[in-house]
Amino acid sequence: MLTDRIIGRVGTDILQRRLADSRQGDGSLQDSAALFRLDKLAAGQIASIVREILANPVLAARVDLRIPESLVEGQGLPPEALTSQNAGAVRNAGTTKEALLTANGNEHNLADTLGHVTALGAKEFKAQEGAWVEATCHIAGIAPTPEDRAVFRAAVKALMGAAELTLSQLGDYCALVAEATNAHGLPIRDAIGWALPCVRLPRDTSLFANAKTYGQAVGPWRKAFDKLFTNRAPLLERLRPNGQPLDPEEMRQRLEENASAIPDNAREALEAFISAPPGDEQTATDIALLEWEMDGIHFIFDKPRERQQGLAEATLHFFDHDCDDTEVLDATWRKHIDDLRAREKRSDWNDEDETFFELHRRYLEQNTKLHARWEKVIYGKPIECHDFLDGFASAAHRLVVGAGEPKGERFLRFTVSKGRKEWRERFNHDVGAFFSAMYRGLKELMGSKAQWRLERMGSANLPDPLFDYTAFFKKEKEIRGDKLKIVTSLAKNAVQIKFEIALVELVGAQETILDKTQLLWLYRPESIGLSLIDDMLRLKEKGSIGVTEVPRRLVSKKGGVQSVSLLDTGTLEATYSRDAGSLVPPPNRLHSFRAEIKRAIDHLASIGRLTSEQRDELRSAWDMFEADYIQALDDFISTGLHGESVLRQAESFGALLRAIAVHARGDICRSELVANLLTAGTVRVSGEQPCLIIPPWHPERMKALAVKTRRVAGLVTHILSSSNVLFGDRGIFFREFAEELAHPFYPEIAVVQRGGAPILVSETSTVNGYSLLERPVHAEDGLLTDVDPAASAKQARELLERYIGLQPHESANLSVLLYNADAADMPLAVVRELSNMQTETDFQCNVSVRHRDLGKLRRVYAELVTKSGDDPDLPVVSETSENFISKLRISVAPPSSTQPKSNDGFRPFDIAFLHDVVARTAGVDDIPDLSSADSLGMGICRRGCFGRSPNRCPARFSLFAGSAYLFAERESSGDA
Repeated sequence: MLTDRIIGRVGTDILQRRLADSRQGDGSLQDSAALFRLDKLAAGQIASIVREILANPVLAARVDLRIPESLVEGQGLPPEALTSQNAGAVRNAGTTKEALLTANGNEHNLADTLGHVTALGAKEFKAQEGAWVEATCHIAGIAPTPEDRAVFRAAVKALMGAAELTLSQLGDYCALVAEATNAHGLPIRDAIGWALPCVRLPRDTSLFANAKTYGQAVGPWRKAFDKLFTNRAPLLERLRPNGQPLDPEEMRQRLEENASAIPDNAREALEAFISAPPGDEQTATDIALLEWEMDGIHFIFDKPRERQQGLAEATLHFFDHDCDDTEVLDATWRKHIDDLRAREKRSDWNDEDETFFELHRRYLEQNTKLHARWEKVIYGKPIECHDFLDGFASAAHRLVVGAGEPKGERFLRFTVSKGRKEWRERFNHDVGAFFSAMYRGLKELMGSKAQWRLERMGSANLPDPLFDYTAFFKKEKEIRGDKLKIVTSLAKNAVQIKFEIALVELVGAQETILDKTQLLWLYRPESIGLSLIDDMLRLKEKGSIGVTEVPRRLVSKKGGVQSVSLLDTGTLEATYSRDAGSLVPPPNRLHSFRAEIKRAIDHLASIGRLTSEQRDELRSAWDMFEADYIQALDDFISTGLHGESVLRQAESFGALLRAIAVHARGDICRSELVANLLTAGTVRVSGEQPCLIIPPWHPERMKALAVKTRRVAGLVTHILSSSNVLFGDRGIFFREFAEELAHPFYPEIAVVQRGGAPILVSETSTVNGYSLLERPVHAEDGLLTDVDPAASAKQARELLERYIGLQPHESANLSVLLYNADAADMPLAVVRELSNMQTETDFQCNVSVRHRDLGKLRRVYAELVTKSGDDPDLPVVSETSENFISKLRISVAPPSSTQPKSNDGFRPFDIAFLHDVVARTAGVDDIPDLSSADSLGMGICRRGCFGRSPNRCPARFSLFAGSAYLFAERESSGDA
């Protein structure tokens, strides 16, 4: 058999090399002979090695063969090469020759005896890629050129490094390469692709045909084989690359769709493969022997990628065949597009291209992909954002930074090409209402420094759909009647707004466009915020000020345990109808918070806890806050956050808190008045875990949103108006400014009452103006919390990139430990980040999850399995990752399964990341602030603490102090 003969030749070559390196060259002494053993090889392989040695007179004279008969029965070896003893006994028999060669199988009782006999097994065979090439050439009788030999050697080395193959598979592969060269006349690179089926890969003869890519260097070959074993090998096992099973119906549908491109013989083999039960080897082998692309095998596994036409060619094809008006492209512009064929290869765009796009935009919009390609040419890559304030500042920065010194007045022109029908029938109503309410103040604050244009709105005098969407839709409904329905679609086009932004300079009456860009605002469909306006309207109907409660949904739709997340309204139950994400119930179920506060003040006065003067002071402070808050909420809904009423209500709220700190002292006042007042505008999340949501209608949060809007408008106005704007480092400034906008500003802390005791909670995530507040310290109950691991995962990636940069050899076998990670989001985020790592060397990493609490570890494992099933690109989770053949893998195991570092320097993990190690060991402690506390008449807050910030405004400090007041030591019974 050719395979065994190749293996025999390889073994003989390895033995000759070992003999040359042996220092026991004097064979006159029994103990001086070199001892070798063929370790756990098949009978045919051992026999082939023995025949090769006997066929070489020089080697046969130097090596004494003592092969146990039991290992090579029926192989026809001569008696002088055999022995009835096992390898352990042969070791002590001695020989007069230079070396002694025996063999062993899987005998467990010989492990210690044979420990000092040099093993020649699969590991040693796979370390000699040159020997495989030379053996193949000699046995198969092929004579490649030196360059082809080097290519063959690089491919064999890469193949052995990419997969754990048996010696028989390697021998078969080399034999097939020789057959492809001898019998089919294929060049060496084509022969390597033709021989792939014997290593459980589909045949792809032309895969390695590019001589520039696949030369004598091992790296490109290794990357190619890694990709093949990752993406294609599982397909023959009827599995996706991530380990999930393939859907037979989906494969059958793709086969039918591409039947015309698949030959008859291949189609029959594919039909048999699809219909065969899992584990059927014959049908998998049949399609592996067919060509991957030439025979259309790839059609049933993935959608073929169409070769993209050039922009000019695609444009001409569109106007000739797909455009509604085939005569719209006149001869002048047709010649312009013909000229574009040569220019687009050099990315040589000019002003006429922009003119063509502006004139033909409404036609190009009939083909969304072609329209997007033209937009990329004209505007470059768009700026994407979820917070329009952040995108607004980023766009202004991009345009102004390269505009040079101003010569006249500058302003920004925002153009939205979404037509009237699109606003009415294809745009999500709640998304439009949210954008208008949150960002309409920006239009008023920018004034003449920003122009807003809406195209294709017709001649009717309609409200602005961008900044007054509710009024716009109401007007459209009046015009069109009840047949116009509210759009609830969450499709991508229904939840995004694309702005074309131009920096315009006005010199006299002459306008000059200095630069252009695009800004794409996207609303995350599953995130909280779509019910913002409806929630505030229900609050307004009941009296504006309110405290609500929303139940949490502990089990996801797929049955997995989940925590509350503002990015997924599916973690919350609906409080109004079926609207998940709504936080305010119907008005008839909403109690009057303002009536409750007034009753509490009157009750405290009636029992003597407040004097009549104190009661009047508190009622007056409350009435002022109530009036200001109602006016601010009205402005928020109807006119925007730019008005003074929003800031005024926050100051009134601070004044109310200060009045209470002065007049409402004692445990009873604290429990009946202070605790209730601090919950104004909050949303409690029911459940065992203390949790609170700060919505945009919270007094301090309304102020925070207004302050953010004013800061952005002020910054952009300043850089547009000033002739010379100095930054220490412009990039650092705007990056820090974006991070500041992502901060909730205030409030950052709050108090949750549980069993009559106050519990401090602080901000853990902020989305669309809503904040989730949870305990800032490790909870004894160990319940799941909301986690956004993006920043931590990014830091892990950056650290690993630096580590690999210093020690490149470690990249081939990295092991990373995530210790005490309480949620599956962390390892999944790390794997997503690491999958994007680009390294010059081979990269393979095992991400291990450990936890000191086995109960939490089990919950993490269950959550990990659930979440990984939602993403087809993530690896399948297993408790034992050693069986994985993948670049990235996740393992979950208790700490007891990790071996300690041994004396020889073995490290179980290269890098360990401790998740939230500081926060989870911290506790609430004293922060003495005598002057601040005494100024509020509160004394020293001992058992509690409140957040500190160098940028404290009076209202914000009053909220902090009020929270701390709830944690103050209870007064003695003698206090009033």
